[in-house]
Parts: sequence; structure tokens; C-alpha cells
Amino acid sequence: MPADLPKRRALRAAACLGVGITIARFAPPVSPLAWFLLAMLMLGVGIVSRGRSATALLAAATILIGGGWYALRIQTVPADHIARRLTEQPSLITVEGMIVTAPRLIEERAGRLGRFMPASPRTHLELRVDRWFDNEGSAARVSGRLWLGADGDATNWPVGHRVRTTGMARAVAPPTNPGESDRRLWAAAGDIGGQLNIDAPGAITAASSAPNTAERIEASIRQRIEKLRANARAWLDNESHARSADRQPRALLRALLLGTHDRDMGELDDAFMRLGLTHILSISGLNLALLAGTMFFLLRFIGDRPRTEAVIAALAIIGYLLIIPVRAPVARSAIMVLSLLAGETAGRRYDRLTILGWAMIIVLLIQPLELFSPGFQLSFGVVAALMTLTHPVRARLFGERPQRDSHGTLRAAIELIKDAAASSLVAWAVASPLAAYHVGVFSPLGAIATVLLMPLVSVIMGAGYVALLATLAVPIIGEWAAPPLTAAAELLARLVFLIDAAPGTVVHLPRLSIAWTLLATAAVIWWLRPGGPTGIEGYSKPARLARWACTITTSAWLGVTLIAPSLTSSERMRLDTLDVSDGACHLLRIKQDAWHDEAVMFDCGSLRLTIGERTLPAAVRALGAWRVHTVFLSHPNVDHYSGLLDIVQPLGVRRVIIGECFQKAADRAPAGPVAFVLSELRRMGVEIRIVADGDFVEIAGARIEILSPPRGSTWKLDNDASLVCRITLPPRTPTVRSKTRRGEEGPIPPNATILFTGDIQREAIIALRERHPDLRPTILELPHHGSHNDASEDFVTAVNAPYIVQSTGPRRLNDPRWNDAREGRTWLTTAEVGAISITITPTGEFRVKEWKQ
Repeated sequence: MPADLPKRRALRAAACLGVGITIARFAPPVSPLAWFLLAMLMLGVGIVSRGRSATALLAAATILIGGGWYALRIQTVPADHIARRLTEQPSLITVEGMIVTAPRLIEERAGRLGRFMPASPRTHLELRVDRWFDNEGSAARVSGRLWLGADGDATNWPVGHRVRTTGMARAVAPPTNPGESDRRLWAAAGDIGGQLNIDAPGAITAASSAPNTAERIEASIRQRIEKLRANARAWLDNESHARSADRQPRALLRALLLGTHDRDMGELDDAFMRLGLTHILSISGLNLALLAGTMFFLLRFIGDRPRTEAVIAALAIIGYLLIIPVRAPVARSAIMVLSLLAGETAGRRYDRLTILGWAMIIVLLIQPLELFSPGFQLSFGVVAALMTLTHPVRARLFGERPQRDSHGTLRAAIELIKDAAASSLVAWAVASPLAAYHVGVFSPLGAIATVLLMPLVSVIMGAGYVALLATLAVPIIGEWAAPPLTAAAELLARLVFLIDAAPGTVVHLPRLSIAWTLLATAAVIWWLRPGGPTGIEGYSKPARLARWACTITTSAWLGVTLIAPSLTSSERMRLDTLDVSDGACHLLRIKQDAWHDEAVMFDCGSLRLTIGERTLPAAVRALGAWRVHTVFLSHPNVDHYSGLLDIVQPLGVRRVIIGECFQKAADRAPAGPVAFVLSELRRMGVEIRIVADGDFVEIAGARIEILSPPRGSTWKLDNDASLVCRITLPPRTPTVRSKTRRGEEGPIPPNATILFTGDIQREAIIALRERHPDLRPTILELPHHGSHNDASEDFVTAVNAPYIVQSTGPRRLNDPRWNDAREGRTWLTTAEVGAISITITPTGEFRVKEWKQ
């Protein structure tokens, strides 16, 4: 390396620290003491060594320190931590502690159907516990925090108060579906030991023990900060003087300036996502950089004082952090921007990438799990790319930037636009592979949308930040700033919708490997580096050939991924029943030939109305089935269709098959949720087909027959009008024998069948058995989530299916009335084992996988 180039040891140290954290996360748990002792040994030997061996030993010591730090922060639970007292099964507990986050009242249901569903107010907060009471009332010292949810309005207990409460508590649950992150890790990182639910605010009372001096000081500080936040944000949160038409622009302002999202955003959230602009709606390095840039711009009117400007910009950022809740992305961005400002203030020569490396180290030491978050990877990756690639890309596209003194104001504005175009192109190109890996989305118009919208976004953010900070001193300023900022936000929303209406705003992709992501990122950086497409400036002929080979390999790899079947050669059919708690969602994939399989979904709903926003698309993508063209909806109960509208675009739904009861429900209530869903499906160009007994659909060679209800039938209960579907696979092999989960063997027929029953109850079950007495499914969906009656038990016994799938929440788990029917069968319940996978191999063997281990 030439002597004049920075060595950037901080980047190497950050990389080694990241390697150690990664090893510790995925390797079997090791004591932190063992990690650190070995690190000290390596460090000692490295200090007395020379040359490359010393470098290798110091790198190994840093890796071991990273592993030990992860084990200490994430995998080590103190002996008195409340997490040691809780299990996944809820238990009644009484605790005392301090409220450490401001109570947040949620009065409306989230999701696209939330407006149709009544909801009771619910308060959320965090409680740092210090005393645990047993059944006799004896207290024990504990540590840690609890997520607390209270039915009703409990905001009269502000942050900093010591309280006592009794409720049902449980440990943080493990992931139960493919594609879900492990909340236990993030809970451990935040010192969270579990979740506490209480029935009413009255269950929260003043603590029996008085706070000590340190707690009183802490409570006073927390209350002052919360009051400061409330005063500074009042003009944004206040809707009493706003017109109804201003609700969405004001919600957009809150998202841009505070990073908060609420239902008033509506379709605007999705439009930002499709355009690849979601980073604008979360507090990130971009927001804090704009705040610092605004301060620099304003301070230039009083003269050129670089150090003073950097100090004041840093103070503005610190003041802003007092206004908003400092979550992990905010803290990460603040560390990054403040580190760069510290370099400016020092008055010495410095290398920005080196400072970025030190910022990475600080973030990982504060929170090692950040290494695996998309925000961390995108933030540091994009910032590093902007530092190193923007100038050469700008020079290649528009030429070198002229000196400011050599041109006027108009030319300066044009040059700024050129700079913005170059930086937007770099950020979009470098971020695209990572975005495709994490969320399966590619935004072709991302760079163009950023160039078009960022000037307006910058003005709104800059003026908004100044208004927030000024309101701390003069509250009336916020009221003055609200109308013009609301008008600007309304213009921004209209522009976003206008660009989003263009075709090809988003391309949804299948599950991609980390290896492809790294290769694609390398190819992008290779093309953006000085050398250009021809390579004549900086690359030798072998380097140019290698770059083309990397690009072609990446493209070919992506092409094969797009056309490859989601099922392997050892899978002929696979049924995945996702854990949606109280609801149902079954994904069935059938393989037609070596290069073609097809996916169909039976129901896609839950009482959690946001289930389709992330959980279902992430699970389907993690399973490899990124296209689901056909969805069957059994009946118009919200727990069977609430996720449908959210999955239409990401999963490519083209056809929805419903029963007559669905259309009748829409006709009875034209302003209701069922009619809304059907109208939205038609607006999105989805075909809606109504079927009844005797109809059938063929998918990938399999026959899907509708067995109930008969056309024109009426039922006393809406549940009885559920579609009953029998899926028959074409025979390929003779009868085989298969081991069940319990190790028992039973005959499996050559024509394997699956029976989906929806929520049919007594009358429909009796009628179904009369019309189809020969039902012998191999896999049976337990009717009505497992609600027991004598007809349903007789039905399960009569059809004698060797595999029973029960999609339900905890309240129907292990109902003893089903004990006799369980005997001799593999009975799989999502509330117990999470998502369920049943695979039929080409030889007829059945394999069962339970997601929750």
C-alpha cells in the first residue's frame, strides 16, 4: 500500500469484531469468560510478536472479543433476571417497578381493515421491575424489564412513577413462522424478560416501596425529558385545529420528522415502499445529516467558522434526540453523524472512512445485534459508498464540479442537482442488492424518485427540524410553521402517488442467498468505481474480463432463481400451515415437472389484522414460494381473509375463488369489510370466481374439487357456508407405508388427498357426510379451528385421516374432548408447534416438520 493512502485499521477492526459476533450468534453458546480469556492470550502473544503473525494474532483477538461481547450482552442472563421466572405458558404474577417509557394509548385497530373492526383502547409501556411477590406476599429482588399491555387507558401513570401491578406474564416467544426474526434476541438486547398483560388500568397501583434517591433523580430526569418532548411535538400531534383533509399530510410530517407511523398514512406508506423510499420515513443518517446541513446553511450567514458550525450542528442533533424516542436506528445514525462532526471539529486531517469504522465499532459495542439488522447494513454500506463513489460517478456523468466562485446562483443550483443525481444513483445501486435480499423488493424507479423528491423532502425536513428546535424556546413557532409545512407535505404526498402510478415501480423477487447478495454488491461497486464501462481508465484487461464475468454470473444466477421451482426434487407436494394464531392460512405447492410447480393458498387471515403486511409475505418468501397466483377463501369471517389485500402485490395474486356466501355478505353490507375487500380486488385487476359443490379447479395436474356448500344453499350459521375443498394428487406410486411423528406406521393411499374444511359446524358436517360418504383424506384441516362438538368428533373419526392439521390460537390448544380422536394420528396444532410442513415425496413418503423447536 502506498504510504500516502490511509491504512483504515478501524475498518479492519470493525470487520473482525463483526466476524466474532457472527460466529457467536450461529455457533453453540460458549461462556463469555472463555471467549475473553482466549482473546487475552491471543492479544498477549500478538503484542510480543512481529510482522504478519502479530497482525493475524491481533485480528484473532479482536474476533474473540466480538464473540465474547455478544455472549455477554445477548446470551448471558443474570441470576436475578425476571426472564428466569417466566415460561411460554402465561402465569399470574405481581411485581413492582418503575415505568421507563411514556405510556402509549392505541385506540384503533391497525391494518387496512382496522376501520371496520371495533377495538378497545389499550395502553403499552415498559416497566423496569425490581420486586417480585409470591403467593404469600413475600418480596424478592429481581431485575430486567417487561413489555406491559393494559386494556383501557392507563396514561394517568406517567413515565418515572413506581407502580405495582398484577397480571398474566409470559416469556418472549420464539419465532413460529419462516421468515420471522427471533424476538428473544432483541428482547435480551433490550433487557426485556417477557410480556405482562393486565385486564384493566385499575390493576396498576402505586408501589408499596418508596423510591430511593437515585430513582427519584432518574424519575425527575425522565419526566422532564418527556415533558420537553410533548411540548416540542404538540403542534405536530395536535389534530384539533386540522381539517380532515390534512390528516394524511400531518401523518406524513410526523413520519418525516419524528419517525412515527399511524393509520392516517394509509396507502402512502405502501407507495413509499414501492418506490424504495422507506428510509426517508424512518429516522436515519439521512435525517440527521439534513439537520446538520440545515444548521450549516443557516450559520453561513454569520460567517465562515467551520468549528463553530460543527459544534452547533452537534448540539442541534443532541437537542433533536431529546425530542424523539431514541431507538436503535436513531442511536446508530446519531453516532455516525456525530463522529463525522467530531472529525470536522478536531481541526486535523482525517479520513472519513476511518471515522466511519470507529462509528461502526461503537454501535456494535453498544448493540451487537445491530450487525444483523438491514438498517445497520444499509446505513453504513450506503454512507461508505457515498463517501468513495459519488465523486467519480459525478465526474463520469457530468464532469468535474467547477469552483463555486466561478459561476452564479443558477449554475450553482444546476450543479447541486447534478450532485444529487450522482449520489442518488450510487445510493440506489449499492442498496438494491441488500434490499432485494432482506425484503425481496427491487425498485427500478428508486433513483429517479429520489432525485425528483429529495429537494422537497430536504426543505420539509430542514424547516421542520428548525421549527421543532425553536418550539422548545418559543412554543408559538410550531403553530406558525404547521400550515406551510402541512401544505408542503400534501404536495409531497401527491408527487409520491403520481410517481407510484407509473408502471414498474416495484419488482418482487424470490428468496435470494447471501452469496448472491455479496456477488451482486461487488459487481455494482466494481462498475461504479473509477474505470467506467470501458475500463480504460483504471482496469487492466484481466480485471475487465473478471468484472464482466462477475456481472454475467450474478445475472445468470438471478435468472435461474426466477425460473427455478420452489420444491426440490425430493418433494412432490408440500403443505405449509402458517401460525396465524386465531385464523387460518394454508400454502399448498404441487410439483408438475422438474421445472414447474404451482402454489395455491387456502385462506389467509387472522384476528391480527396486520398479518398480511409482513408475516405472510415473509413466510411465503422464506419457504421459496414467491408467487401464489390463486387464493381460496372459505367464507367471509375476517380471520380467514384479513391478510388478502396486503399479499396481492408481493405474492402476485391473480385469482381469488370464493363461495356464494362471500358475495352475499358483500351485498348485505355494501359499506362493510367484505364489500371493501371485493371492490379492492377488482380495482387491482384480480379475477374473482364464485364456486359451489360440483365445481373444480386444476392446478399443476392436481384436482381441487368443491364439495360444499351446494349452489343456492342457505344455512343458519355463516360458518356452515364455508367452502370445503378436496385436493387429489394424481397417482404415481403404489401404496406405501409411512412413519408418523410418533413413530407409528400406517398405510398411505396412492391417491393422497387433502381436505380443507374452513369453519363448517354441525349442520354442514352432517350434510357433507351425507353427500360424500366416501371421504378418506390423508390430511384433514380440523373444522372450525378445533371447536369441538359431537358431529365434528364423529366426522374426524369417520374419515380416519392419518394427519390432522389444527390452525388455532392458544385458547383451543389441547382441548381434552379431542383426546379419543387423537389416538393413532399425527395431530399438529399451530398454537403448540408453530408453522407446520407436511411433504409428500415422489415415492409416497410423508415427512413432517414443526417450525417451533
